[in-house]
Amino acid sequence: MLLESGSSASAWIVCALVLLAIIFVILMIKRRELPQRMSKLESLAFVLIIMGLFLAENRLLGYSLLGAGVILAILDILDKSRKSRP
Repeated sequence: MLLESGSSASAWIVCALVLLAIIFVILMIKRRELPQRMSKLESLAFVLIIMGLFLAENRLLGYSLLGAGVILAILDILDKSRKSRP
């Protein structure tokens, strides 16, 4: 399904998934040093982005999930920055 012959879009999806997995592992290793857990909003954003990459063959669904994940990630960043401000 993901690696059809002659499909460069599928190759890019696989590369993006591998890159996201590497980033996720690096972040988890760094988080061991700092006792922080992923927020629920951050986890949901991550899952939506991964699902959007897997379902990229259906453009409407894939891009919708990616967009929703990015919006949730931005909202989580704004929420964390407001909480850290005195």
